[in-house]
Amino acid sequence: MTRNMLALLEELSPLPSGFSAAAYLGHPDARVRWQAVKVQVKLPDERDEALAVGLQDHDPRTLRLALGLAVALQSCPDSAVPVLAERATDRALPPDVRTLAVRALGHARARAALEALLRLASAGRTLFGREKLPPKSPELLAALAGLASGWPQDPRARAVLRRAAESGDPDIVAAADAGGREGGL
Repeated sequence: MTRNMLALLEELSPLPSGFSAAAYLGHPDARVRWQAVKVQVKLPDERDEALAVGLQDHDPRTLRLALGLAVALQSCPDSAVPVLAERATDRALPPDVRTLAVRALGHARARAALEALLRLASAGRTLFGREKLPPKSPELLAALAGLASGWPQDPRARAVLRRAAESGDPDIVAAADAGGREGGL
């Protein structure tokens, strides 16, 4: 019943003055939490909290919703960066969920997001000491696009993007160029 009431409220535009679904973001029923995130994200002053709570949710449906909203809104609260970095590398999650987490990291402006994207775009060094990219994957492409669009002036990001541009793989080159025109690569 609570979920249905939240669903009805979601249909209202605008939401009633003073309404907040924050109390339902921690509800024991995953369906209520999912609906609460959908409603709460409509409130600009409470959007970051809704995203941060949704990104930490253990329910796969709520997590996917929050990730999709963060990507669609091109917004990621700084408080969510640590959990996003964890989700981006959690092999227990499906690859598409990890990729959404990386894409959401690309919209964060916290330094921790930059560090996470740099880790995702690095596979260590070759025998000759040269930095190398990981094998091509949706997560790598999303990390490169995030670095290109969000951190084009950072020297470490520029070095990774240069390596990607020299890779010869058209998908990797395109991802590295996602923000290159604005960043002057």
